Amino acid sequence: LVANRITGPEDLERITSAIPGCEVVAVPDDPAIMDADRRGVSPLDSAPRSPGVLALTHLATLLQSA
Repeated sequence: LVANRITGPEDLERITSAIPGCEVVAVPDDPAIMDADRRGVSPLDSAPRSPGVLALTHLATLLQSA
């Protein structure tokens, strides 16, 4: 399960308690991603170490190994 734009631990807790037993990949609400979108560039290129990009990179790795 991908939980997008998570703003804090309480968001993640609400999701994991509503759907028990499901692996959750949390993508935080990341201003770097919104900034890259506004500038028309890839967040991977403009902010590769930002929390949102790292979470999406982790998701891609999980999907590749499945």
